[in-house]
Amino acid sequence: MTLALFDLDNTLLEGDSEVFWMEYLLNMGMVHNRSLDQMNAYHKQYEEGTLNIREYQSFVLAPLAKYDITILEAHRTKFLSEKIWHRIRKWMLPRLEWHRNQQHTLLLITATNDFITTPIANYLEIPHLLASQAEIIKGSFTGKISGIPCFRDGKVAKLKEWLSLHDEDTSGSWFYSDSRNDIPLLQEVAHPVAVTPDPLLKDFAEKQEWMIMEMPST
Repeated sequence: MTLALFDLDNTLLEGDSEVFWMEYLLNMGMVHNRSLDQMNAYHKQYEEGTLNIREYQSFVLAPLAKYDITILEAHRTKFLSEKIWHRIRKWMLPRLEWHRNQQHTLLLITATNDFITTPIANYLEIPHLLASQAEIIKGSFTGKISGIPCFRDGKVAKLKEWLSLHDEDTSGSWFYSDSRNDIPLLQEVAHPVAVTPDPLLKDFAEKQEWMIMEMPST
């Protein structure tokens, strides 16, 4: 098995899915106005590499605990239709298809929670997903994260656990990401690819002579 790993936000998707989710909840009156300000502050910390992931995930997942799962699933469908599908980067789709043609195993690996990302992985026909897991107890979200956040070294740990369960390794593997936060995992694969990278990752990738993909000019 040769793995082709893809980050989601700002890699396969133009923008950040959890920011869009918070905007959607705000528009629906399901969170307070100050929640978007807090979300933007957390997003800035993410971009600067200073984010406390557990604190952030508690903030993002808290609204899920207020509503029945069936209500949330209906909102998720509407959210994906209004906020996500048109933001999939069409220019990245040929990379997915290239790996399929090579008979590589596709895996979406993202810090974004699995409630949001499971249908996105399905939409992109990516059969495997590693994401931060929203805790569910007795059929309801608790507003907490379950297990290790799929972020920075946590991505490496979750991938290694997945590889062990599938009796696989990273020989010949690929990983596509935009973020400095993914440098630990990019260093684990045979073919790291920086996609529209942030300044720190771009500098790091250039020094390491990694492949860099930028958005095609129109």
